[in-house]
Order: sequence, then structure tokens, then C-alpha cells
Amino acid sequence: MYVLGFNFGHNATACLLKDGAIVACLSEERLSGVKNHSGFPFRAVEWMFKREGISAQDIDLVVFPGAVGPIAVAGDAGRGLTAGARLFNWLYGNIGSAFLPLPGGNALYRGLYDGVYWPLKKKFQRPYIEDFDRYGYRPKWMGPDHHLMHAYSALGSVAPRGADGWPAECLVLTCDGEGDLMSATVGVWRNRRYERLAVSSSHDSIGLLYSAVTAYMGMKPLEHEYKIMGLAPYVSEEWTEKGARLYRDFLRVEGLQFKGRVPSRCYLAQLDQTLHHVRFDTIAGGLQRVTEQWLLEWVRNACAATGLRTVVAAGGVMMNVKANGEIARLPMVDYLAVCPSAADESVAIGCAYYGYSQLKPDQPFQILDSIYQGLECGRAEADEVLQKAKSSGYRVQDLEGREAEVVADLLTAGKIVGRCVGRCEFGARALGNRTILARPDRPDLVRTLNEQIKNRDFWMPFAGSILQKSADEYLEGTAKSYGAHMMIAYPTRATHRSKLLAAVHPYDYTMRPQVIGAGQNPAYEAILEACAQRMGTPAVLNTSLNLHGKPMAGGAEAAFETFRDSGLQHIVIGPYWLSKEAPA
Repeated sequence: MYVLGFNFGHNATACLLKDGAIVACLSEERLSGVKNHSGFPFRAVEWMFKREGISAQDIDLVVFPGAVGPIAVAGDAGRGLTAGARLFNWLYGNIGSAFLPLPGGNALYRGLYDGVYWPLKKKFQRPYIEDFDRYGYRPKWMGPDHHLMHAYSALGSVAPRGADGWPAECLVLTCDGEGDLMSATVGVWRNRRYERLAVSSSHDSIGLLYSAVTAYMGMKPLEHEYKIMGLAPYVSEEWTEKGARLYRDFLRVEGLQFKGRVPSRCYLAQLDQTLHHVRFDTIAGGLQRVTEQWLLEWVRNACAATGLRTVVAAGGVMMNVKANGEIARLPMVDYLAVCPSAADESVAIGCAYYGYSQLKPDQPFQILDSIYQGLECGRAEADEVLQKAKSSGYRVQDLEGREAEVVADLLTAGKIVGRCVGRCEFGARALGNRTILARPDRPDLVRTLNEQIKNRDFWMPFAGSILQKSADEYLEGTAKSYGAHMMIAYPTRATHRSKLLAAVHPYDYTMRPQVIGAGQNPAYEAILEACAQRMGTPAVLNTSLNLHGKPMAGGAEAAFETFRDSGLQHIVIGPYWLSKEAPA
């Protein structure tokens, strides 16, 4: 039985589930080369069909987040807004805000949006299923709401399992910019059933406020929010708190809901008044502080209302690893698990799991036991770029099963090494198979990484991978949460901090780790074990294999292009080690 789940909008993704287990999950950007590719993920779907040896006729159910397609996406890669979408956005972001000073203006604005704009938008959108016309066949389909799919993405991928194979009883939180007129939900999973308890309107959105500030700071919304989060720790406590006070009129927490004075679509206009002449670092520090405060109050209220202490979460706001770390440390939270790459790309996972639950309501869907669900890079794929490597004058060596030893020796010597091996990991985090590695105790290598390869903003930290059996020795609080997918930031222990300095935030010393349990990625685990033997530290600096502004590499060709077009001196592609350095 095949179920196909999708995400559209930014970072289009497809997920294929077979007999209750995910067998493929891939974002379109890995094939198109367009970061955060929008639209229907045709390439990803066709790759999945080819890999499984099936066609559209073999799909039992297709599930979309919401029943109708966007009018805001133009063209295959979603490079711009349609004229109608631009007009709607201008009307409701500018003229619409003129209602706000009027008596009852806030309610009038929201009523016009929900009662006029939203129905008209839905009327002129086309159903997502029309995209299947290119295959000459339309499977059965359904379009549940966006936040329900976020909930199922967390339940399917990371929720702890009971003895019967079903998710154990837990609190289910979703929080993002917006989706189907919602920005956050609180629900519970009990007795094999999900029940939604509370909804926050898309007019009262933490995610849209964070994106609006990102745009106000001259960065790209829906992509560069992490830069605001990375900048925040540099700000003093005094100025962080002063900055936080600037935002407190925007939102508040009432029980299980977020409520706001200014509708989300009017945030930018309001920010122009509120943040005028405020320092850039105060803007960032204050926003991160107030975001954490709102989320913590919301989680405390939800735990108190439900009596549940196990929390699973999804949605774009839950990509905020610093806030997640604060949630994990709450005394009323016994365990926190965040959906891998929790923004809209993971909606495809939720759609697939939800669809299976509708077809087989008495069968538990299988937990996502491997995050490595994308393009393959083995010997056959690596052979396709081998001739290009040799003709470029690069040294090429067959590792003959000695990858762990060779890579660990290079890292120990202070070299930076790329890795494209096996199937690529799903999502925005590099989790070992499409990654660039370096010694974690050499902060000087960060400058080399930035100048020669990554071109990242100077204030942004790198992340790392660490063996689970040693994680608690180096990091605080890992036992209370699921850290396998770089979704939670932890304080580093002062006794071992010097061994991780290149892979932690340089100012607050937190680390966003990939905590690798036994059996999750044996070949990558072997590299960390070999590094532990040579360097005394079971960890590496780990960042994504890509050039600045490009998606993470998917296949061997993209990995080779990253190597060729950067200052990276060493890379493993499949079973081969490529090097630009002359032999010693």
C-alpha cells in the first residue's frame, strides 16, 4: 500500500510511505538546485516512482496540506508572486492596516480577511490534485488542514512508542507562520487518537513576527530567521531585555492561545514605527528573548491543562533550537522530541502518516527509523563523476572499506573533509551523509570554512555530531530530549568545552548537536569512533555540503561541483577519496 504526501509553497517536498513505513522523502531543491524550491515537486515524485518501480496508478492515496493549490507561486520554481497575489498582499498589508486605528478596527480587519479575502482566495485557487494530470491518472486524495499535518509529522517521526507500536500518550504542539488560518495548535495523543484542544489564529503569529523582523533587518524571510537567532546571544542582558519590551505589545499568551493587538499581515508597518533607530543587535536579542518567553508560557500552560509531561512538536517556529532547548529544561517537561527539520518540508511526512492512518486505522504507522531517505551515492553514482575528477587533475583513491580511518586521519591533521556517501538525509540539517567535517577543537578552522567554502555570516556558529554514549559527558540535558536531528541546543559542560569550541556558539557556548545513537548511521559512527581514538573526542564539527545560497548537495554531481567550486581540499564521494593536495 502506497501513500504519497506533499508539501508545496517554500521547500516543496514529497514523501512516499509503503505499508506504513517511509521509503523515500526528498525536497525538490536537491534535484532542481533552487534553494527552497516552490511548487509541485515533480522531480522528486518521478525519482520516487523510478526508485520503487511504480507509477501514479500504484498510489493508493495522495495527501496534501490543504485542498487547494497556491496562487502565490508562479512557475516551476516559484520564483515570484502572481499579480493577483501581489495585489492581495498590498491591499491587506497597507490599506487593510488603515482599519486598525478605527473603533473595532482590529476585529473589522480580521473579519474581512477571514470572511472575504480567504474565501475569494480559495475560490480562485486550483486543487493540488490537478498537478497529477501530467501522469494521466488521478489517485484518491484528501487535503486535511496544514497544522494537523504538522501534528502527524511529529507523531510519526519522533513520538515515543508504546509496547503496542502506537505513539505513547503525549502533548502535541504545532507552531509556525501560518497555515489554513492557524499559526499554532495544542493537541493530545491518547488511546490511539489525536484530539486538538486549542488553535491560535494566523493573525496572532510568532512565526510571522519573526519573519517580519527578518525582512525588516534586510534578510530573506522564510530562510534567514536562523541568522537572527544566531545573532541574539551576543547582546547584553540589559539590551536584550530592553529589546524584548519593544515586542510585548505584539502578542501575549492567553491560556493555550496566542493573542495579538496587531494582525500579522500588518507587522512590517508596525515594526517600522516600533524599531526605528533601534540597534540591529538589540532588535535580534529582544526578538529571541520574547519568543522564548511566549513559547515557555504556552508550553507551561499546555502541560498544566493536560497533565502531560512528554511533549512532541513541529512547525517552522520549532526550528528555533535555542527556544527548544529552553522548553526541554522546563521542570514540567520530562521529555521533548521535535520533528526533524520541523518547518513545512516535514509536512510531507505528516501527510503520508495521516493518509496511512485513514486507510489502516487499526494499524500503527512505523516510526521514521532512518532520516536517510533521499538520493543515493554509492559506487555506481560516484563513477559518473570520477572521470571529471581525474580530468581536473584531482587525486582519486578507492578507499576499499577504509573510509573511517582515512577521514579520521585527515581530520586529526587539521584538514577539512566533505562527505557524500549513501542516501542523503532529509531536511535542512546535515546529518553526516552530505556534510563537511572538521576537528571540533580548532576554532581557527571556522575562518577557513567561512572564507574558502561556506561564506557564512561571521556571527553564525557551526554545529557538530557526537556519539550518544558520550553526549552527557559533554552536554547538559541530553537525557530529557531527542537530539538526533540537530533540533535542540544544549549548554556545553565547562569541563569539556575546549574540545568542542569550533562546533559551539562562540558567545553563549551552546551546541546544536546531532546526537548519534548506535545503529543510526554505522559508517558515520565509525568515523566518530576513529576520531575519538585519535583526538580523544567522540565528536566532529559538522556543516552542510553546499556553497552559500545553494541547497545541500543531493547526488554525486552536486557534491563534486561543491568540491570543484570551493576551497575544499578533500571529499569522499561514494567509495572514493578525492583530493586537491599533492601527495606528501
